[in-house]
Amino acid sequence: MTRRGPVVFAGGGTGGHVFPGLAVLERLREQHPDALGIFAVSERPLDARILAETGVAWVPLPAVPPPRAPWRWPGFGRRWRESVKRAEALLRHRRAVAVLATGGFVAAPTIRAAVRVRVPVGLLELDAVPGKALRLARWAADRRFAASRGGVPLRRAAVGPDPGAARAALGFPGDRPLLFVSGGSQGARSVNEGMAEVLADPAVAEALAGWGVLHLCGDRDPGQLENAYAAAGVPARVERFRAEIGSAWAAADLAVARAGAGSVAEAWANATPTLFLPYPFHRDRHQAANARPLVEAGAARLVADPGAGPRTARLLAPSLRELLPDPSRRQAMRSWLRDNPPPDCGDAAADWLGARLSC
Repeated sequence: MTRRGPVVFAGGGTGGHVFPGLAVLERLREQHPDALGIFAVSERPLDARILAETGVAWVPLPAVPPPRAPWRWPGFGRRWRESVKRAEALLRHRRAVAVLATGGFVAAPTIRAAVRVRVPVGLLELDAVPGKALRLARWAADRRFAASRGGVPLRRAAVGPDPGAARAALGFPGDRPLLFVSGGSQGARSVNEGMAEVLADPAVAEALAGWGVLHLCGDRDPGQLENAYAAAGVPARVERFRAEIGSAWAAADLAVARAGAGSVAEAWANATPTLFLPYPFHRDRHQAANARPLVEAGAARLVADPGAGPRTARLLAPSLRELLPDPSRRQAMRSWLRDNPPPDCGDAAADWLGARLSC
């Protein structure tokens, strides 16, 4: 194979836009070990944190989400133009062979630059309802990969070992059931506050007796959560972020999580019964749509999140009171997930990129 240049993966701002690109690059390198990948990401610290641990090169772009306030549009426009300029320079200077866009506000200017320099564009549509950036960019796509049909690409590290080995890897007793709580890569304030509030429910605290908890809180201060778990007498570890997420999902007997496309795919791949709390402020409700196949199969629950801790706790408490003390019900949910493993379009995307490398 004669390598003509790198593949540019465009998407950032959340782990949900970065991790699928890493998964596809992982598959690509299994086929083409010397393949190069460069990530065009946002200037948010989370993107750098994720990529710094991988050894993969990245370039931050100053792009930001479109503002709602009209007086902020001039600043948005300046950042957009600068992002297109930097992305175009990257593609030209490095002689990129293709762009694979995973969505979000970083993807759009990179796609625009790719069209200008005539670099092939692939779109990896992760959510069941694709985001606006990718919907508007479909005209520019040489190839589209719809995760709603082909499955969200997952890194190998996103699928953990058997539950006992996973608990041991995390330092939890192998004979103690584990609740995993995650608000996604950035954390979620209403999920954090909802869990802190729900622990004050005596029935929930009683149901959690004998359980351990691993709670990923994002960039929020973990102190309040640690105090809430301690007051309820529940052994818990509260962490801000965990890149190697597979062991957390695999170790869990039950999870409480946002319903981003990546989180749903990870719960499914690890056969983890999950209470999904979709982000409440998306107009298209795409997180609820992401979880719908598992909910309709009875392998997960959908819990409305009003976006405020006390109200979130009131809606979350009934499902926790029901499922925490019912191993047979959780096992039925797990069995469906194991018997119906999720698809994964990572190989198809890697095949397309590999063909671009070999041209």
